[in-house]
Amino acid sequence: MRKIIILILFICFFLKRETVILSGITALNTWSTTLFPLLFPAFIVNDLILSSGIANDIIFIFGPLLTKFFNISPYGAYVLLISFISGTPTNAKNLKALYAQHLIDKNDIVKILSCSIFFNPFLIITLCGWHILIILWLSNLLTGFIMRHVLEPSKVPYQKIKIPFNLSTSIESNIDLLLMILGNMTVFMVLSSLIHTPYPLINTLITGFLEVTSGLKATLKLPILIKDLFNIIFLSLGSISIFMQIKSILNDIDISYRYFYISRLLCTFIGVTILVLYRILTY
Repeated sequence: MRKIIILILFICFFLKRETVILSGITALNTWSTTLFPLLFPAFIVNDLILSSGIANDIIFIFGPLLTKFFNISPYGAYVLLISFISGTPTNAKNLKALYAQHLIDKNDIVKILSCSIFFNPFLIITLCGWHILIILWLSNLLTGFIMRHVLEPSKVPYQKIKIPFNLSTSIESNIDLLLMILGNMTVFMVLSSLIHTPYPLINTLITGFLEVTSGLKATLKLPILIKDLFNIIFLSLGSISIFMQIKSILNDIDISYRYFYISRLLCTFIGVTILVLYRILTY
């Protein structure tokens, strides 16, 4: 079956060369004009925060409360809070850095990952609006609270995070990360262009399930109610591209993603429910 799928894709690539090239150019333009300017500075600032001691202050102040509320380690609480601003896949990047310092374990990685699938707030506000951003935040937090006892966090004694900062190293590693994001975007945007149906709504759903940024842009011409619904679904599920980015970052850590996948379905259900209530109250 796998060989047949690969053969079909190869034939499609050959027969639709212009579509493939156009999709690749679109992916590059989206990455260079939207994602890179937002993510690259955020990645550098994130590395600075981890090395400056600010992360330790955040853990000391907010760690105990979030630990009780979400049943996570204080270090995981830091990743959750910073993800509100930096989004995904920065959360996976931070989790890997803390895991390398032996401050969190595999359960912590899965638990925090499962309730911190956020995206850059400026991107969401621009393409979707404030209400979608707030609903996304709430649905992730409620998901983390509902599933707080599924996995137990590690009992690591409190110690300060000591991760040195080197600008050249930070630039190099973050450029590599951004190129990986570009590669994933290109692959799934090309796939979405090849999987085409006569029905625009189905095409939009396919695009959003494969690559979330393209999906959000594809909803801009839809009626507002359908647009909001699709945006919540795309952002809550995260898209296959986001899953692949996270797995690429955490590829050398042997973790089970079953809990993560379940959390995305729960988060989608909660997000859609909140959206319906919001529309009823504001109708």
